[in-house]
Amino acid sequence: MQENLIDLKNDLVFKRLFTEKELSEFWLYLNSKFPKLSNAAIESLLPFGSSYLCEQGFSTLTEMKSKKRERLQMIDEEMRVCLSQVHPRIDLICSQKQSQCSH
Repeated sequence: MQENLIDLKNDLVFKRLFTEKELSEFWLYLNSKFPKLSNAAIESLLPFGSSYLCEQGFSTLTEMKSKKRERLQMIDEEMRVCLSQVHPRIDLICSQKQSQCSH
């Protein structure tokens, strides 16, 4: 496995791929050429991905349930909005609506 790691370290194509792809995608891509090394890397990465999401969820819930917001009713909807990776395009939404003029 050390020889594979040395080969990987010295290969310019893999260095470029490492900078272009996400870490998990990079190791999945290398699975065909370096299966043992790739599997070891993926196994070590898996716990961090799941614990990161869990910690992010707990932090969000703690912030939401602070003393200021103790009367929050719909926690699941609020959590979904807070943890979503989708960013609202407010400018686009506003541009598609016609403003109401006062008479």
